[in-house]
Amino acid sequence: MMNDLIDTSLELAAENAGDITFAIYEQYYLLCPDAKPLIETVDLGVQGKMIQEVMRLIMLSDYVGEANYLKFEVKCHKTSFSVEGHMYSLLLQAVYLVVKDAIKDVVDWDQTFEEAWQQRINDLLGEIETVEAAI
Repeated sequence: MMNDLIDTSLELAAENAGDITFAIYEQYYLLCPDAKPLIETVDLGVQGKMIQEVMRLIMLSDYVGEANYLKFEVKCHKTSFSVEGHMYSLLLQAVYLVVKDAIKDVVDWDQTFEEAWQQRINDLLGEIETVEAAI
């Protein structure tokens, strides 16, 4: 059920608001101003791919097969861009806020949506924190 709510909310956001990539970055910069100069060092195509990967990870219900990918990405972000652990949490919060706002007129964002998103964010952050601790 949780996966259905995540997928449904992302589909509705795409239908209702189109490409939300720039809205996510705008929200992220509000939550984490330190991230803006880091992200602006890469071109718009890479920025789009970054959000695409974040969305892919959000849609997953199991991260077992993602351990090596997450380890590579977190290590690369830390060493190449000085990304700090809290930045992942704020990015996921930005995605959540933008999706929620994008669908507020077409769906009743009730406790089930809220719980599904918070659980998914917590699950993904748990995986990222495990990887961070190992590098």
